[in-house]
Amino acid sequence: MTILPWFKDPLAKLADVVHADKLPHALLLSVHEGWGSEALLANIAQVVLGRGPRQDQPLQEFADPDFHWVRSIDKDGETSIVIQIDAIRALNEFVATKVSQGRHKLVVIPQAHRMNRNAANALLKTLEEPVSATCLVLESSQAGRLLPTLRSRCQRLSLRFPRRQAEAWLSETGHVDAIPLLDLVGGGPFAAIALACAQEGGIGPILQQLKTDHGRMAVIEQLARSDDLPNLLRQWYRFALKHLAGSTSRPQQISLIAFADELIDCLRQIDGVKGANSRLLLERLGLLWAVANTS
Repeated sequence: MTILPWFKDPLAKLADVVHADKLPHALLLSVHEGWGSEALLANIAQVVLGRGPRQDQPLQEFADPDFHWVRSIDKDGETSIVIQIDAIRALNEFVATKVSQGRHKLVVIPQAHRMNRNAANALLKTLEEPVSATCLVLESSQAGRLLPTLRSRCQRLSLRFPRRQAEAWLSETGHVDAIPLLDLVGGGPFAAIALACAQEGGIGPILQQLKTDHGRMAVIEQLARSDDLPNLLRQWYRFALKHLAGSTSRPQQISLIAFADELIDCLRQIDGVKGANSRLLLERLGLLWAVANTS
């Protein structure tokens, strides 16, 4: 299985720990966005279990008796963005089972900061009474949002994200056009590739209506009612970054950066806060976008 260059050393150290039979009961991975957390988790499964998903198979679809991917299901049968207590109860049921093959079992909690309070407290109880031969991996791009008591009970896998390796990897893989975009996306090479390849998609025609106050309110209403709002907001974010990359006006650059920051905060609230007032958030975005395009 392919290992990204910036993960080679941490994975080698983890392999040594596994071979010495000193695998910790809980690992915390603080992976910056755009650096390949999915690939790292698949590599960890290979190291801990001695097997993992196929090269083209998402880890969450990896079916193995000694592997558990934590997720919550909402009332519509869809995967919930917020990790709720039902997911931790399912985790505990898995932890209570015996190892089927090899020496270890593995549990992955993706974006662990999305646990609600009840789920986090339930997981804390699990970590206070660890089960032998089972490793819980908490992965998060926002590890600071986890309860301090949870963080203190996990061993951190030391990760580094050097820009020189990102640039070299992008060059080697034929994504030279993404290198100048690294600063716009916080340094993550996969985020830079996504931005380089981004199309306006469904957000392009919608933004054409933002030139007037009447049009802005129509856009806000259209976006607020959309079932695909998070995806549209991500398209808008990439659209704004492309404008930023091509802008030579310092005032416009400052306005676009302010807009991008506000959009990220808006997306986090819509993604993670139940009952978030999307119309109010979108009104703020519409105003900032208008300012950015008149600077």
